[in-house]
Amino acid sequence: METKLITRFEAGEIEAWDDAFEKVENYLRAHRFQSKVLLAEVVPEILSKAHDRYDQDSTQDPVRLASEEADRKLVSWFEEMMYDDEEESPVTIGARGRLGSVFKFLKEKACTL
Repeated sequence: METKLITRFEAGEIEAWDDAFEKVENYLRAHRFQSKVLLAEVVPEILSKAHDRYDQDSTQDPVRLASEEADRKLVSWFEEMMYDDEEESPVTIGARGRLGSVFKFLKEKACTL
């Protein structure tokens, strides 16, 4: 998928989009996405989708829009990796995926003690 670069900003917007970038990157890192290559690809994709939504309604907060898009992306990854059940809601899939991520982290930590 080709990601458009966000090249047009109104006065004062760049700070909000910088904040959005940082929040999305930290959110993904918190879910154990540590690869700089993956982050360099995914964060702009997420911000681009958030910016598309912002173009439709510029009263929306860029950080909130980016956070929502990041959550959608994460849930779609969990869905691709773990679930075939089309009846599962995105909320349930996200919760189970996050819980699995926490269990994996705890198991890794227990092995190093």
